[in-house]
Amino acid sequence: DSGVFLEDGSFYSPSMEMDTVWNISGFGDTMVQNCRYVDVTFRLPRPVLSGNYHAELSFPTDHANPAAVGYDYGVKLLRATDTVTLNSNSNTYYYQQGDSVVRLRIAVLDTANLGGIIKEARIIITTIFCEDYYYAGDESAGRVDTLVFHLKSNDRIVLADTIFEACYACNHISVPLVSGTEPLIYKWAPVTGLTNPNARETDADIQQNRTYTVIAKDQYGCLADTAQVQVRINERPVANAIVDPTYGCVPLTLNLSAPGVPATCDFRWVVSQDTLVIEGDNPQFNPVLTTPGSYNVTLWVASAPGCEDSVAFNDAVYVSEAPHANFYFVPEDPQNGKDVEFYNQTPETNIRNYHWDFGDGTSSSEENPVHKYRLRESKYMTVHFMVTNEYGCSDDTSAVVPVTDKFAFYVPSAFSPNGDGKNEVFQPKVRDVDFYQLDIFTRTGEMIFHTTDPEEGWDGNLGGRPAAPGVYVWKIQYSRVFNATEIIPKEGIVTLLR
Repeated sequence: DSGVFLEDGSFYSPSMEMDTVWNISGFGDTMVQNCRYVDVTFRLPRPVLSGNYHAELSFPTDHANPAAVGYDYGVKLLRATDTVTLNSNSNTYYYQQGDSVVRLRIAVLDTANLGGIIKEARIIITTIFCEDYYYAGDESAGRVDTLVFHLKSNDRIVLADTIFEACYACNHISVPLVSGTEPLIYKWAPVTGLTNPNARETDADIQQNRTYTVIAKDQYGCLADTAQVQVRINERPVANAIVDPTYGCVPLTLNLSAPGVPATCDFRWVVSQDTLVIEGDNPQFNPVLTTPGSYNVTLWVASAPGCEDSVAFNDAVYVSEAPHANFYFVPEDPQNGKDVEFYNQTPETNIRNYHWDFGDGTSSSEENPVHKYRLRESKYMTVHFMVTNEYGCSDDTSAVVPVTDKFAFYVPSAFSPNGDGKNEVFQPKVRDVDFYQLDIFTRTGEMIFHTTDPEEGWDGNLGGRPAAPGVYVWKIQYSRVFNATEIIPKEGIVTLLR
């Protein structure tokens, strides 16, 4: 005996229902980046008895503005035990025994670059119930469905905090949109003083300091950002400038300051001369002027748009060239203790101060001084000469002065005033002394001759008549030029011969 047994339900050929659930309703078949996704649910009328049922996905791109799976959008299989990412390389999933519901989640990728256009994603899903028959050519063994979605970019919204400063009243404000695509939905709080509190920028009438909170949302209600907008109402500043110095020589560094002007203001200094313009934007400005001439100085300050003031000084600074010091001296071979004349040869005529340093510890402020050197010996002296003009500009120069010391002291022991033209006068040889005195006495102590001139000698006469031959006493006192206060005495005898 034989029999064939048929299992209850073994002739069951399942059908499948598919529905689409959007996470946000009201936008048709459009998926929005960073916002919307769609769940596609496959419902079987009864749980799968074995794992032979499966589905294959394909992602055609043979249409206008196609979206690429894995680049523009992603597809995930959501199962109770795990999640599987499907794409063109992994496009088959098998129903597990007991499955009655399978869900796919499709979403625009955050990293997608849609280029501002709407792309179309097509997904063909083939569910195969009788594999042998389907691959043998019996398409009734499976079910084919095509999903069509449109992908739209939605940039993240980034607002920037900002500050508006105004004078007396602020009549227009806005919030900077760093990132995001209009149209967006804006809301300002509070709304005091705002003409349109639901726009990114709006006319206003704000007369006191106030801080607004601005919220921007996309039209899908997905993305949002918040920023603070501060409004500062400022008083008009009063420009005040100090220019120091007002004259000098090149290169001249100016010290420009603005006392009493708040450091929070905007500053603009302008120092100008003909076509030359030097600008600065700090409360204190220190330009260096290298071109001679007169300069104008202007200061502009502003605490906010429309809150500004300025002050200008014409010919505020004069910059002079430095003088060119020069001099000469006579004689060219100066002697110790004798006058040396120094002459200024500076070509400029606006010289106000002269300073001579003679190198021996002495100085002079005369324009053309006369100086005596008092040295122990011959020496080369370096003379420094500096001139200063009326603007405080100085220059100096120097020269070497060769000072010769010709000191000598010699007293002859006899002389013969007999008219033969030889040795007629008793005259000691004394040179380069500061003080000199010669006195001649008889043997009895009577002074018969006196002189303070080293070039004057005794001619041997007494009272207009020739003195008697014999021995006479001489006394000399002198001082060296390097120490005029030290008197040196000398004494001796001389014989008068006839």
